[in-house]
Amino acid sequence: NPTRSKYFYAKLIEFANRKQFSTVKILEVGCGNGMLSAQLLSLHLKSEQKDTLQFEIMGIDPSKESVLQATENAKQLSLEETKHSLQYAEGSI
Repeated sequence: NPTRSKYFYAKLIEFANRKQFSTVKILEVGCGNGMLSAQLLSLHLKSEQKDTLQFEIMGIDPSKESVLQATENAKQLSLEETKHSLQYAEGSI
């Protein structure tokens, strides 16, 4: 949902700026196909802060198929080729 992603992204940036963070670390539990984390990174790559604020995103999901789909989606969006980190892993907490 792009509207939800934009809202989350705006809140993340607001918080990071207020705390003067240089890196934002995100853990998406139950990432499914990875679209939320991919959309967050995609929004960040289009922002003015892409060079000054590092994003490190980890998505986990108990389904191996979902993790494979999330990884493939990130590749199709060319998100794995950035200086920012976007990773997916099979697992649960």
